[in-house]
Amino acid sequence: VSSVDAIRNNNPIMQDEMIEHASRLNIFETDEGNPTSNSGGVPGGGAVTARWKLRADEALVLTVHPPEICPYWDVQVGNVWYESFDYRHFISGFTADDAVINSDNSVTIVLSEQDPGIANWLQTAGHEEGHIAIRWQLSEGQLPIPSCTVVKISEIKRYTSLPDVSKADRKEQVQSMREAVEQRFRL
Repeated sequence: VSSVDAIRNNNPIMQDEMIEHASRLNIFETDEGNPTSNSGGVPGGGAVTARWKLRADEALVLTVHPPEICPYWDVQVGNVWYESFDYRHFISGFTADDAVINSDNSVTIVLSEQDPGIANWLQTAGHEEGHIAIRWQLSEGQLPIPSCTVVKISEIKRYTSLPDVSKADRKEQVQSMREAVEQRFRL
């Protein structure tokens, strides 16, 4: 067995997918092999994932209609090996309860290094490339696949009507998130 085969044989499924889909960037198309399956890492849950690659002045804008029946969903970002970012120090995920929902019941999510000063923003945490996953829990039917557009951060307001978040509000959001993590893990 070659060392490449040994590594490949020991990679978790999601990491293999991220390697295989490295040439298909900024588009959702995977869910453990099938973007419309209803299986996922948690019983009753399903996930859609994408590998992203962005320049420092770019943002990935995702829009998706969550399933009508879906008591819980979340979105998270991480590195190319599917490891989550340090959510104590970076805004690397949020749940349906924290999301701002559009008037048509869709949700728009913005991923970038620079804070665009709007709601539903996730940080790339200094990475130029990584993964993003949306997990739909206890949903029915085919999983919705987000549409994705890469835009310049300076033009973000043309692509979304998300409400503004001031620097003071963002600072409070980050502090609240940090305190919750520290309390949970007794840091």
